[in-house]
Amino acid sequence: MSAWALAAAVTAGAAAVMWWPTASLVRRRVLADEWPGRRNVPRWLAPVGSALAVTVVIEGVLGVLLAIALAVVVHRHSGRALTRPQRALAARRALELPMAVEVLASCLAVGATQQRALRTVADGLGGTLAADFSRVSGALGVGADVSEAWGLVSAPDLRSLASLLGRAHITGAPVVPQLWMLADQHRQHARVVAMDAARTLGVRSTGPLGLCFLPAFVLVAIAPLVLSILAVGV
Repeated sequence: MSAWALAAAVTAGAAAVMWWPTASLVRRRVLADEWPGRRNVPRWLAPVGSALAVTVVIEGVLGVLLAIALAVVVHRHSGRALTRPQRALAARRALELPMAVEVLASCLAVGATQQRALRTVADGLGGTLAADFSRVSGALGVGADVSEAWGLVSAPDLRSLASLLGRAHITGAPVVPQLWMLADQHRQHARVVAMDAARTLGVRSTGPLGLCFLPAFVLVAIAPLVLSILAVGV
């Protein structure tokens, strides 16, 4: 194997690992694609590996064009990939967000200020959203504008809530009905995330099950057949 082919095989393997879907299409639509701390793998490795693999298999101008096209696609996909802890965090937030929005709407409905309502949600519910709500509440408590306070939170799953509360603060329109509708939307998203996680768990559970049955199958079915063939040959 030439050095060129070896390099193509190695980088193509890395490309395949990064290209392997880390979440279903439904989950990628629900979860965010801007969480920090992405994979500590150079982003150029996957597109370069894919391009090298194509150029080794397909020669000429056609191979170069296909390599460029595949490199662009892989580069765009690998930039959106989330690690497993990030996907788990996003899933927990998706499950907690409907209840948080409902409690926030209830607090605002009884006349609490946005700063007090956010503090109540953060202290009462806790979870992965508590830090974000506490940060916004603290900023509002020291006199920051609503848009400035929500600008301190970069979590993409809170953009709809931040936009809704910011518009309500500027226009003075009632926000509680919109918050209940937003909570329903987040609950639908949470249901999709839960169902997708259950399907993923079912798929992953087949791996250890297969590893348990494989030795038994070899000993019960394959080994006697091989021994009988050897005995007949002797």
